[in-house]
Amino acid sequence: MQWNDVKGSYVGKVAKLSSKSPHEILGVSPDASFDEVKGAHRKLVKTYHPDGSDPFLSNHNQEMLKIINAAYDRLREGK
Repeated sequence: MQWNDVKGSYVGKVAKLSSKSPHEILGVSPDASFDEVKGAHRKLVKTYHPDGSDPFLSNHNQEMLKIINAAYDRLREGK
């Protein structure tokens, strides 16, 4: 297996995700209840937590968590 430009593909995914709305990032509808938002946030945190992932993906997962937590904070402030 050849690893060509692996970092570039992950950077592109993070950049694409950061340009979305908080609801799109968390995967909930705009009229979702706060409990649904909280559940989606917890699920994504479990998925992307760097301690539970391959060390190869650790930096990527840290960046993903920053975006996920920022989206959750924006929605939490507006509840």
